[in-house]
Amino acid sequence: MRLRSRSPRAVEGQLAATGIAYALQRLLEMALAAEPTILVRAWDGSEAGPAGAPVVDVRSPDAVRYIAQEPNELGLARAYVSGSLDFEGDVYEILRALPFHDDQHQHARSLTARQKAELASVVARAGGVG
Repeated sequence: MRLRSRSPRAVEGQLAATGIAYALQRLLEMALAAEPTILVRAWDGSEAGPAGAPVVDVRSPDAVRYIAQEPNELGLARAYVSGSLDFEGDVYEILRALPFHDDQHQHARSLTARQKAELASVVARAGGVG
């Protein structure tokens, strides 16, 4: 499965229009090579994802940093333990919605150079650099 790339200008325009949650949703989409079936709520109050889905509450840019450094359960766990991220709903349902070890999905380690550049741009815009 190939992940479609979006131009930096398109990403920047959508981030300005929809808030941090869109960037976080895109970060997960890139890391998982699939559209996540969770609702992401960001620290700026924005939300992205399907209504009625389990909620991942991203409380701080630190969570973005943890997940960008380790785009798997380890990054998610670090963000959770630090208090930068919390879950609403069944944690196991949320983990199933994030197929980090699904053989059908590529992972951040196998992204193209262009996709890695977009990932870095999304992380920077979401405040995950620092």
